[in-house]
Amino acid sequence: MDMQELFQDKMIIIGGLPRSGKSLLRNLIGSHSQITILPSGFSFFHYFSEKKFSERGCYQDNLDFFFESYRKNKKYKITKETMVGKGNNRRDLFINIIESYRRAHYPHKKYAGVYNHVVEEYFDTLIEWFGFEGLKFIQIVRNPYDNYASCVVAKKVSLRERQARNPHAFIHRFCNMWSQSAVMGISRAL
Repeated sequence: MDMQELFQDKMIIIGGLPRSGKSLLRNLIGSHSQITILPSGFSFFHYFSEKKFSERGCYQDNLDFFFESYRKNKKYKITKETMVGKGNNRRDLFINIIESYRRAHYPHKKYAGVYNHVVEEYFDTLIEWFGFEGLKFIQIVRNPYDNYASCVVAKKVSLRERQARNPHAFIHRFCNMWSQSAVMGISRAL
């Protein structure tokens, strides 16, 4: 099946920092009668970067990697036999995995999407793949105080690592991440 036939007319992408509410929004949007979102963060651009995709070889080699080595593959509950299309490049692999999940579990739903940390960094690639009309990008920007507190608790950041006088303190890294994510997300939305 051709990728253009396979791909529905909209791709939904949810981005934002860790602990910003992506899972909550994923559950909310995924409960819609026409939309399904993959059950866990889809780190596609990390595991299938241009460099890693090329190093592994062709489309089929990367598809084999997805089924043999990609740790979240089991959550999607799809197999090589349930893959609905063939492809040649990263875009085809991205669409094929998402559409195969949708068709295997929610064939009655028309739209599919994913969520992941800092996916806004790959916004230009997504626009190149789907165009402005074919992409629905949702960027979550959470209150930085709440977001920081949630990260500190979840990551068990020690008191020493939280001291602002330490140049490598978690607060400095977090503020840098938060501001970049907020600026990228807001500028992409405009």
